This record gives sequence, C-alpha cells and structure tokens, in this order.
Amino acid sequence: MPTSSPDVAHGWTATRLRVAVCVLLLAIGLQTDTADAAAPAPGPAGEFTLSAAEITIDGLRIEGTGPAPGDPRQRATLRLSALQAVARQLAVQAPAPAGLLAITCPADCLVAGRPARLYVLELTATPVVAGIPTVPITLRPTPLPPPDILGILQLPRLTFRDLRARLTLVTSDLVATPATRIALLPRG
Repeated sequence: MPTSSPDVAHGWTATRLRVAVCVLLLAIGLQTDTADAAAPAPGPAGEFTLSAAEITIDGLRIEGTGPAPGDPRQRATLRLSALQAVARQLAVQAPAPAGLLAITCPADCLVAGRPARLYVLELTATPVVAGIPTVPITLRPTPLPPPDILGILQLPRLTFRDLRARLTLVTSDLVATPATRIALLPRG
C-alpha cells in the first residue's frame, strides 16, 4: 500500500506528480516500467528529442541495432541500455496532438530502475575523461559487431556534456523532482 507523500507545489503530492509524469511519458511514446507490474506494450514509436547539459551514465551497454518495438516505419536505431543516469538540465520534447510536449528538469534528475533501454536515431555529445571534455562524437545506427561481442562492452561509468539525441522510444523509471516542469507548447 502506498504511503502518503509530502506535498509539493499547488497541492500536488509527490505520488500524484510521478503518476502525471508517467501518463504524459506514455502519451508521447516514452514508456515506463515498474517493479510491481509487467511492462506495458509500447505504443507507436514517434520521434522526440532529449538533451542534457551533462549526463553521467552507469552501466552503459550497446546492445546492437534494429527498429524500436512498435515503430511502424521500422527505422534503424542504435539500441542502448543503462543501469541508471543522473542528468543536469534534462529536456525532452515530443510532438503532441495540440503542440509540443516539453518536460524539463533543470536540477539533477535521476533516471533509475531496471536497465533503461534507449532506441537512438542519432546522439551527439562530448565525452568527459578525468573531468576534461574531449571532442564531440556522433553515434548512429550503423552496422555493428554481433551482440555477443558487444555484450562485453558495458562501461561502468561514463559522463557526457552537451548531449543531444533523437530517439524513438525509451523505457525506464523516471524519478521526477519537484523542479520538474511539464508544459504544452504551441506549434510553430
């Protein structure tokens, strides 16, 4: 049985805020998994953008290439998974029937839970090594070695700056903070 959550702005409880974020994520083609239930079937895959000023990813793994589940266009994606990530200035934007849905988390935002799965069309970021930014890289779904070989390429911790990604689907648990903002922006 859920316990009561402390109040956040405008009479919303933290639990209600998390449920609202999950509903909105499902509406735009993102999918959340929960530990208590089987993952819902993904809806039709659209395309959305994700950006972060900085993101630290634990347990990043390249799982191969292929279309995202539910993508009627069967576009090639780079399939990645991660155990958890902490992002600073996270922003997600996705087309919605009435405009553009924007989810922003200006402070540190934790994405955790079972391995998050990302279906990436293109990702550009600057890897950070020993606290020093390197050169920007771009990842796309190009032919990769077989998944058996890739399976050994799990990176324990990796930090990127200026991350910009186009994705078709993400499955994860999002731990929203009171600073998380959800807005519907007009088209155009």
